[in-house]
Amino acid sequence: MMTMELSEQSSSCVSICQLAEAVGMPAEAIGKLRSAWDEGLGTRLNENNAAGLIRELSVGERAESAWRELETLLRAGNDEGWKILAAMLDAGAGPTLAGYRAEGIGEDVFIATMGAFSRFVEESKVRYGSYRFDRAFWTWRQTSLRIFRLGALEYETTKGMETPACILEAGGLTEPVRAVSVHIPSDADLSPAAVDASLSAWHEFAMRHRRQWADASLWCESWLLAPALERLLPPNSRILAFQRRFSIVQVHADAPDWREWIFDCNPSPIAELPEDTALRRTAKRYLLGGGSIGVGVGVLRTARR
Repeated sequence: MMTMELSEQSSSCVSICQLAEAVGMPAEAIGKLRSAWDEGLGTRLNENNAAGLIRELSVGERAESAWRELETLLRAGNDEGWKILAAMLDAGAGPTLAGYRAEGIGEDVFIATMGAFSRFVEESKVRYGSYRFDRAFWTWRQTSLRIFRLGALEYETTKGMETPACILEAGGLTEPVRAVSVHIPSDADLSPAAVDASLSAWHEFAMRHRRQWADASLWCESWLLAPALERLLPPNSRILAFQRRFSIVQVHADAPDWREWIFDCNPSPIAELPEDTALRRTAKRYLLGGGSIGVGVGVLRTARR
């Protein structure tokens, strides 16, 4: 459990770094955050316009536009994302945490959800060879209490036109409805037991904190739902077991997500991609043979509780 003081009124390097440490941010990355602060970021974050935008990162209907405005306000050379990461963590340690506490949502859920920041920074080291933060376009969802991580999976409350038309059509719906988008973090345990536990946790969480979404359809758009994976993975694959939970209602065969998630954003021609894992070897052969992987969009058949 976190014991930090809230920093809703002014930005604090202490609270930013404390949250970074709590979610397992690498020490080198935390050092870069401190360096950005020492170079004048603290003053900039405490200016009225920036401070107001940081507060808005926790407000659902304002969070996305607040992120965009902060990106413009804080942009100064190539700082590899440390300024906007500091702003995001500042929101997390302040108004976002305050929102969790006001709603009675456990700080274990808060830490698990905010863990996305550390996960994205860690992924950048694998992909680019150095720590950086390039996911602010996504993480306003975490700061605005829109995405919650419950065990293996993340759940994003969506509504209206944010839900793909194919999902609505699959349910015979003609009007926009509330729906929940399921996301699969890169470190997710996709064993059947872990997925069952997560789905059960979502049901309990929704009944307590998001009742308007408790009976909403759960849908997912991911390369893990691509039908082509049946040709690349063994029948007892955990990924395929997860995929079979969904009714696939649409496939984007040409989506390039495989390059990011199978080959860590390696830009090399297919013939030069690494073959150091079984999946990479199989996928590379399949792609060289003219196959496509793409992504699938599916509706959860039955949430096991």
